[in-house]
This record gives sequence, C-alpha cells and structure tokens, in this order.
Amino acid sequence: MSMFVSCNSEQGAEDVDVAALARACYATVVSSTEDSRRVLIEANAEQKQEIESQANVTLHVNNQYSVAAMHSAILSAAEATNDKAAGPHPYKFLVESPEGAPISGATVIVSLSEDLKAKAQTDEFGIAHLYLKTEKTGQVAALPRQNYWCTSVNDASTSETPRKLIVEPLVLPYEDSLAYFRNKGKSNSKNGKGIKVAVIDTGVDQHDDLPQLTIKRTVVDGISTEGACDDNHLSHGTHVAGIIAGSRYGIAPAAELMGYSVFPKDGIRGTAESLDISTAIDFAVDDGAHVINLSLGWQNPGERDIPVVESIQRAVEAGVFVVAATGNDGVNCVMFPASLDEVCAVGAVGANNKFPGSCTHRFYKDRAANEEGHFVAHFSNFEEGKVQTAAPGLAIVSTTQTSGYVAMSGTSMATPVLAGLAARLLSDEPSLLMKHGPARVSALKELLYNRCDNLGFGSDLVGAGVPNY
Repeated sequence: MSMFVSCNSEQGAEDVDVAALARACYATVVSSTEDSRRVLIEANAEQKQEIESQANVTLHVNNQYSVAAMHSAILSAAEATNDKAAGPHPYKFLVESPEGAPISGATVIVSLSEDLKAKAQTDEFGIAHLYLKTEKTGQVAALPRQNYWCTSVNDASTSETPRKLIVEPLVLPYEDSLAYFRNKGKSNSKNGKGIKVAVIDTGVDQHDDLPQLTIKRTVVDGISTEGACDDNHLSHGTHVAGIIAGSRYGIAPAAELMGYSVFPKDGIRGTAESLDISTAIDFAVDDGAHVINLSLGWQNPGERDIPVVESIQRAVEAGVFVVAATGNDGVNCVMFPASLDEVCAVGAVGANNKFPGSCTHRFYKDRAANEEGHFVAHFSNFEEGKVQTAAPGLAIVSTTQTSGYVAMSGTSMATPVLAGLAARLLSDEPSLLMKHGPARVSALKELLYNRCDNLGFGSDLVGAGVPNY
C-alpha cells in the first residue's frame, strides 16, 4: 500500500529519520525530502503500525485523484479497452473539414458496446485504420487535437472505403456557453491585475494567448522540481489556464498564472496523488497565491483526505481563496475536496444551441432546464449544502498545446470561471486585499455569491447560482 508522512513547518519530522526507520521495518521508501518532512513509503499494515509507533507520526494513504473533464474521460475509456476490441474486420474513417481538407492527428473512438471501445489516430491523409471484432459498430466519435469541434456518427459498418467524419471549425457563428453566460464586466475592470492564481493540474503549456507563468513547479512523489510545468498529453491544465487568464477567452486576462503539475507524464489514466496535491497547495501558498484552482477530485463518499484538508485549511488561514470541481459522476455527492466547507464548490451549467448539432457534447444532457434554454449539466454532481455556486461547463472553448483551441466539458471547466472571477474581484475591490486570512476569503465569497442568479434551479444543483459579475 502506498502511504506517506507529510509534516508542515510547525510539526517537523527532523527529530526522527522516518525513511531510515521505514527501511529498518523492511518497507520500501519511494521518495524522501532532505528534511524528512515528506516521505513516500510502500508498506503493509504491520509495517505501517510499527513505523507510526516508533516515529510518532501518521502514515496517510496516497489516494488517487482524477481531472474533472469529460473529454479526457472518453480517451481513457478507449485506451483501456483497445486490445479487447481487436479483430479481423477492417474499418477506415476519413476525418476532414467541410471544405474537404484532411485532419491529421485526430483521435477516432469506435464503440462496439457500452464497455468495449477502440481508438486510432488519423494519418497525414486524415484516415484512421482499425481492425475490429465486429462487422458493425455503435457510435464513432472524431476528436481533433485542436481548432475543430468533435463529431460523431452511429452504426458504421466494416469497409475498405473510408467513412467520412466531417468536423466543423471552432471559428463559427456559435457562441459557446462560457461567452454566452459571461458578463465581461465594467470597462474599467482591472481584469485581475496584480492577482496570482495557482493552477494545480496536469501542467500548463506556454500558449500564444497565455501570460508567462510566474511560477513553474512539477511535484512528483512529494518532490518539487522548479522551472518545469509542461502539460501532459491531456492538455487539461492548459485549457483551465486559458479560461482563467487567456487573452482571447479568459475571465481575468491580466492575472498572473502560477503552474503546478501534479499528474503523471506517462499513460492516459490522468491521476494525481494526495501527497503531490497537498505539497503543491503548500507551495502555492508559500509562493504568494491569492487564488488556487483545483479542477480535480477524489470520489469516496464521507471520506476526508487529511493532509489535503490540512493544506487547504492553511491556505484559507493565509487568505487564499480555493475553488474546486464538484465532479462529473452525475450523483448526489460532491467529490473531495469540493465537499469541504472551506472550498468554493463549483457545478456546471450550459445553454442550448451553443455548439454544432453534430458535436459530441450534445450527449451531455441536462438534469434541469428553464424556459430560457439554460440547464444544469447532467454530469454535474450535486448535494444540498455542498454546492456553493455554478458556472458554464459544457463545450467550453479554451487554449490547448501552444497555439490551438479545443472545446471541453466538465466541472473542470466551470471551476476556473470562479477562479477568474475571484481574481477580478480581488483586483477591482481594494478593500478585499486589505483584509487578511479567513476574513478575506469570507468577504470574497459573500461578494461572489451575492452577485449570482440561480436561474430557477435548486441550491442543491447550483448553490447560490451563476455569478453575473
């Protein structure tokens, strides 16, 4: 079992060499900082008890967190079942623009059943080749890397003749739901100038529309490496960063971005660990963050990840506003850490007719809708007294890779809207920055929530509602 000890500066673990003690108990030490404040250990129950007893510390389970975006979840499912779908029947799919230009590097996902999927990438001619075990498929989706909407068709049959999948460019007469809901604010808004927002995520690539990161850290196994924060294959953190401070689509384009990569660089699983999230939060506070964005979570009802709880509590004590995603399971249970009272938990809403009818985002149906065409996304987790607010989270266009754009859905996309709005309020309202500690966080929450419209939805779904600042 993967466990760790994580001590803050007040506790200290320097009096006991936990790593040496763990080795003496025949446990495996995965990593250890020089001051022994963070030690990652592989140990069984008996070894855990002996280490805790002799070192007078608590070993915490290193839980696995995931990003709260639907786009990457689709890719994960396809990767996990690809080998099982293989068979003798050839398929070809041609992904192209409406003008007939081939789209290379697009991911084509083929569903043979609800649990059995396969994927392939298009070549330079826009063609994806697969060999599958059935003569007919269910849904086939095409996900371009950037600058095009995704699309899907049903019931493709085995054939040597490519089935065309037409993807429309993002530059369309469509207004994505973020732009539709967003009030760009007063013309004299400072747009987040002077405010530091920490993005703890998959990393943030340097993008033409993003400001230079003022802090770059990669945290792996509790060890921080400065100067690097490249996004992994998911491009999730770059998308989140663009919603916060992108010059084209960002809520607070003048804010300073701080990047903390806590997700692995290899594999498609897209998971991060308790130790690294807790460590990154501590660093963000020490680095002077005013706002921390956590578009991630861990779904284990009733459970609290104590080191992450303590790190968030220290952040709030320092006056840092923490926002987190409620999760995309569509259940009556907000995931951790959004479930904490100290955190602003953000659900996802959308609006009708804000993306092409062929777009795969159309499958993310509504849980509740009003007469104006607004709706609560069906995937958005809900819970009375836990959801604090909501924001656009369906088919949101933002930055990806170094110069492109892509649409993603999820409470991951709604959360940075609140982070950006918080940055703008902190910048525009000097009285907020004059407050310190929890008083600042409380005052900021009050301002944000008082400027919300519930759109006719219950508080269990949207909390105070969608901010209109």
